[in-house]
Amino acid sequence: MLIDTYLDTWHMAKAYSLEIAGDQASVFAAARNVNIRRSPAIMALWAMRMLPWAVLQNNLREVAGIKSYEDLSRIGFCLLVEEPGQELVLGFAGEFWRMAPELGVGNAEEFRAFSRPEAAKAVWNLHVRQVSPGLCLVSTETRVKCLSEAALRRFQRYWSTIGPFSGLIRRELLRLAKRNAKRMGQGQRAQVQAV
Repeated sequence: MLIDTYLDTWHMAKAYSLEIAGDQASVFAAARNVNIRRSPAIMALWAMRMLPWAVLQNNLREVAGIKSYEDLSRIGFCLLVEEPGQELVLGFAGEFWRMAPELGVGNAEEFRAFSRPEAAKAVWNLHVRQVSPGLCLVSTETRVKCLSEAALRRFQRYWSTIGPFSGLIRRELLRLAKRNAKRMGQGQRAQVQAV
């Protein structure tokens, strides 16, 4: 997977998956284009985590406007690589356990070069694999590598609180992808029947 080219060793990894009916290209499009705002759970969790950062950075409008993977760049994520129809990998780096973290990598090269010892690097992917005709396995994985022992200790304290909520967000994103794929599939069937 492409995620391996950006973080092949890590201190923490969590993965979630869900089977979704459809062909690989359609399922990837459905997962890639979820509207985060369709999930009250995601919006509430993001608001709790990002509100202090948004207030301190005078960035409330940016956080409030997040609804897609592209929009995550407003809060420090960057698109590292995408293989259309198969995998998308986002990255971010910094001291994300701080109340108002300075997350800052703008591209894949900056992500690879990032080496501040007081910080960590994280990757988050969306991967779709056809497992049988008409059925795909959609997965998302988060990996974190701390760049020093001190950073690892800080991250572990942070993750003991945030980890379960992060997992809830990932599972909810998969459910949104499944709903999106079903809705897109119904639209395609309706078009075929109308012809």
